[in-house]
Amino acid sequence: MLDRNDILDSVDLPAELARLPRETALEYDALLLYLRLGPRRSIREVAERNGHDNRWLERVSSRRKWAARTRAFDELVARRKLAAIIREAEEGQAA
Repeated sequence: MLDRNDILDSVDLPAELARLPRETALEYDALLLYLRLGPRRSIREVAERNGHDNRWLERVSSRRKWAARTRAFDELVARRKLAAIIREAEEGQAA
């Protein structure tokens, strides 16, 4: 089954999930970690794992629109999981 890391490692990410023009590598890496944490993600968890300051991450998440990008990512995950389930069901019917 497809997981979040597979999706983040794919080359066909939607534009919302690409690195922004003025986004630093450090900021983008923090976003990717945040997305990989899944539905129970938190800025505090990213701070603990990467040693970043919680307040810095809060500013970055606001400035770099993490909420909208997270919604786009979660929708992508849901669509790809649904597509995989449909594919498996169709393959099961064909057998």
